[in-house]
Formats: sequence, C-alpha cells, structure tokens
Amino acid sequence: MKDKDTLNELIRKTISVGIGAAFMTEEAVKKVLQDAPIPKEMLQGLIQQAKTTKLKLNEIVREEIKNQLSRVNPSSIVEEVLKNNEIEVKATFTLVPKNKTKKKKVSKKKR
Repeated sequence: MKDKDTLNELIRKTISVGIGAAFMTEEAVKKVLQDAPIPKEMLQGLIQQAKTTKLKLNEIVREEIKNQLSRVNPSSIVEEVLKNNEIEVKATFTLVPKNKTKKKKVSKKKR
C-alpha cells in the first residue's frame, strides 16, 4: 500500500510540475522533485520540457500583445482624450540657492 501511495504522490508531483513548469525556474522544478524517486533522465526531460513550454508561452504572449497593439492608433486615442477632457496642471517649484547645492572643493597643497 505504501508503494502505491508513493507512486501516486510521484505522479501527482510530476503532473503538477509539468503544468506549472512554464512558470517556474529550473531550480524551482528541481526543488519540487528533489525528494521524488525519479530517474535523472526523466528529471532532465521534465526540465527541458519546462524550458520549451516557457519559450513557447512567451512567444505566444508576445505575438498576441503585438497583434493587439498593432490595432491601436495612439494618435486617435490622444485626440479623443484631448477632445473630451480638459488638462489641469498643478505644480510646485522651489528655488534653491546655488551655493547650497554645490559642495566646496577643498584642496590640499603638496609639500
């Protein structure tokens, strides 16, 4: 019964790491699976799969953002905002005397 529980736990960890590996670092994957009795080759395969999945996910997200941004016309957005809104600026300016901002240079004469 204990071997079956160990196997079930191993399968559960492997699946959860497989799914979450796209969002984990290589070290995090190793840490999660360090106590599991997994052959080194399988661990390396999971790590490689995690790297590949992460790269593919990044590419898909990048392309989707690029496609969405290509449909946006910043000029029309700015024009619409300016047409429908007033600009109000509140500012504070402080004048600081120059002699307080510069440190005096002290030079030592060599003898």
